[in-house]
Amino acid sequence: MTARCRELSASLGIPNVAISIPWSQPPFPPKPLPGQAIEEVARAARSQLLFDAMQDHECDVLVMGHHADDQVETALMRLLRQSQSSQNGTTDSSVNLHHAITRPYRRWGMGFKSEPGSLGWAGLPGMDKWIVRPLLSLPKDRIIATCKENDLDYVEDATNFNPALTPRNAVRAVLAGREAKALPEAELYDIQNVIGKARSMALDDHGRKAMPSARTAGVLRAWVGRLGEARVKLDDDVDRLLSQFSAPSPPSTILLRADLLQKSNLSKFHKHALVRRILRFVSPRAWGSVGAEAGGRTESLERISERIFHEVDIGMSSDSAKFGAGSDVLWKPVVIGNDEQIHPLRPGLVLPKPKVGWLAYRSRPRAAEKSTQLDVTPIIRDRLANPSSREGIELLWDCRFALTLKPWLLPDDAKATITGDVGGVSVTVEPVGEWMLPKVVLREAKRRNGEVPLGGYPKRHGKFMGSPWVDIRFNVTSSLNPPTTETSPNNNRTSTVRTTIVASRAIDYDIRKMASLLSERQKEELHRSILDYLHSQNFTEAFNALQSESGIQYTPDPKAKYNGLLEKKWTSVIRLQKKIMDLENRNALLVEELNTSPGKRAASQADWVPRAPPRHVLTGHRGVVNRVTFHPVFSLVVSASEDSTVKIWDWETGEFERTLKGHTRAVHDVDFDPKGDLLVSCSSDLTIKLWDVQNEYKNIKTLVGHDHVVSTARFMPSGDLIVSASRDTSIRVWDVALGHCLKTYSGHSQWVRSVLPCDDGRLLVSACNDHTARIWDAQTGEVKMDFLGHENVVEVAIFAPIAAYPHIRELAGLSTTDRNKAPGLFVATGGRDKLIKLWDATTGQVLRNLAGHTNWVRALVFHPTGKFLLSAADDYSIRVWDLKTGRCTKVVDAAHSHFVGTMTWGRALVSGAKAPADGTAKSAEDDVEKKINVLATGSVDLTIKIWTP
Repeated sequence: MTARCRELSASLGIPNVAISIPWSQPPFPPKPLPGQAIEEVARAARSQLLFDAMQDHECDVLVMGHHADDQVETALMRLLRQSQSSQNGTTDSSVNLHHAITRPYRRWGMGFKSEPGSLGWAGLPGMDKWIVRPLLSLPKDRIIATCKENDLDYVEDATNFNPALTPRNAVRAVLAGREAKALPEAELYDIQNVIGKARSMALDDHGRKAMPSARTAGVLRAWVGRLGEARVKLDDDVDRLLSQFSAPSPPSTILLRADLLQKSNLSKFHKHALVRRILRFVSPRAWGSVGAEAGGRTESLERISERIFHEVDIGMSSDSAKFGAGSDVLWKPVVIGNDEQIHPLRPGLVLPKPKVGWLAYRSRPRAAEKSTQLDVTPIIRDRLANPSSREGIELLWDCRFALTLKPWLLPDDAKATITGDVGGVSVTVEPVGEWMLPKVVLREAKRRNGEVPLGGYPKRHGKFMGSPWVDIRFNVTSSLNPPTTETSPNNNRTSTVRTTIVASRAIDYDIRKMASLLSERQKEELHRSILDYLHSQNFTEAFNALQSESGIQYTPDPKAKYNGLLEKKWTSVIRLQKKIMDLENRNALLVEELNTSPGKRAASQADWVPRAPPRHVLTGHRGVVNRVTFHPVFSLVVSASEDSTVKIWDWETGEFERTLKGHTRAVHDVDFDPKGDLLVSCSSDLTIKLWDVQNEYKNIKTLVGHDHVVSTARFMPSGDLIVSASRDTSIRVWDVALGHCLKTYSGHSQWVRSVLPCDDGRLLVSACNDHTARIWDAQTGEVKMDFLGHENVVEVAIFAPIAAYPHIRELAGLSTTDRNKAPGLFVATGGRDKLIKLWDATTGQVLRNLAGHTNWVRALVFHPTGKFLLSAADDYSIRVWDLKTGRCTKVVDAAHSHFVGTMTWGRALVSGAKAPADGTAKSAEDDVEKKINVLATGSVDLTIKIWTP
């Protein structure tokens, strides 16, 4: 079979790797002997082998070929186990059967076990890996028929139907009617009984029991299909319930509003699913393992549900009322104050309008459990012994928090202590406080006070103590779906993890879309119409097969409405398609005629704002498009992407020009110098690169100095300096000619998202994760102004052009006689609180809040006329704001099919436009006619869009 697969892969030009389970090599156990149980061990070994291969080959998504019949077998095996374990046959299997259904995609997770090094352990890397199953809706016989039709080689493993090998094989053999006689009579009876029970559960599209004449395979496929749909809906419902019931709480905990829980009238399914999700989120067991969900035990889920969905006795104290029911998670009632602070519930507590909640948090480890202390001393010493290394160390603590250690950023005295010859020195990650939050401490035997905090949560219920050398983040997600953006809500319950799984989202979307195209009545009409057509064409076998599969008994009747209905619909569709095409052609001609009229063109060049559709959609990147910029002279647009490349495009024609390769990780920013002779780019590989535009974009310099992701690199207006910003919290100024760092400015406490110079280069404005924006003196690095007001990360900050000053002054009610036209007087910022703020840079006061976006604001651009401010956001839209009124005057909905992360404006001469031949100066009207506005946007959907009049 291996040889056949390799031959087929080679013939199709697909790279392939053949790997075998290395039995007896840790963590793999010895191979089971003949007669010993092998299925569970082999499944765990195969999972470990596949994960190791994904790691070795840097693969983030594993596509597996499970089909609809596999789903049927899995559900029957779960039902069989429940029947065998139940003494009276009354096991409530309906709840658990939802979890027996395989999802179309799922996160790999941390593994089966919580012990690093054990078989099935994936750890932190497993949180960024995904499994996709695109064939789950297709039965095996259809897949084989497709292979035959297209002359694709395939292999059927005969041992799959040997019932003596595995329980799954036994179920498969009975379903297929093969070798069932080889089974013991009792086992055969159990399997047949379970199949009968599954048939009795199965309903058709109208909620009726399946007909006895219907084929078992078709009935069971439809049964698991509906279970799968129910599971998807259940997962979506839990997402909604978590959003509805939860309140802000410390990292790694979940707080639920008790009053909302009591008012809800949820089914048993929903209660148990909600509890399982919370346990997985809070538990110190491996994310995705059964142990993180109380082992799936109904009694545990029921006990938790009984307590939290009923009224809380406010006469009790939190400590006396707290309880646990598995997964090392404790639940206790607390009081939520108006300030959203959490207070312990105790008799006699008086608070204004208190709300009672249930807090789920990690319990303290028992004596028999492995210590939660993590000694990182050897790792740090080893890295300090190699001072040239600048690669962070990723660690997982307590299956809840991810730590990134950067020992080279430790204080010098701490470095000396750790690397010195004195004994009794250690650096450990330890739990602190009731919520078991991590702290990093340095211990030295000779110190009286015992420890020196180096980062984390050093005090009980204390605030997080940031430190450049260690980054601590809660690395567990409550979501089952692939996140496609950085998630960091105000309650800090999710980590800042960025993962893009485009394939899995697309597959899931297509499945849901296909499932929802027709109503149940329309499905029945379609089936009956097809049956009538098959009968009229004497396709007897197909007619009988469809009747059996669909469960519809159809008797042809010349007077029935289904007689000839399929042919009538088919011809109607063709006629409508032709009419639509004719109307679209006529509409396109009329639009072109309107857009080319002289009056329309003149007006559009001055006050034009983008409108759908875009002129070009540029595709080619394999990763998120982080930044776009225009060449100052030529009709070129440049894009930077997470696929580690920079691409050059001709925006007038929409043609691809070339790809620049040199960075080894995501490229975050690109910018041309004022003359367009040089291009600068920056990347997650900690470098800034200069490219010579005149010399085939040759990489002429690489600037090194930042200690973390470089998020922005921009030329100063003079063109001889570059300013950059980084996740290492610094801003740096570089000499273009020498390639040296001239100045380093510090002041922000977290990731600096962007930095831009004003028009004359005297000032810089920066945006940061610390919820602030700042203005800096470009020469001295002095902070001129702090802008405090955003409630979340500030993604973008830009200076207003001088042309916008009159409109902003009118909007803010400032003196309109002020003639000050110095660059840098006003600033616009946008952030993750979904707000845009206009600021007076001289006073630091907010002039106006612009609210309208429903997700993070990622990009801002002022219109060349100064009349408008354009914004792009993760709600997929572009908005145009009138700066005189502060109102949103235009919305381009669905500007992209995913988050819009970057936007830039360019202006260029219209092709063929020339200066007056007599040498006279151009008038304003000439300029309007000979200039064209152009806007470029980039998105998580991997495309760049060009918008022109």
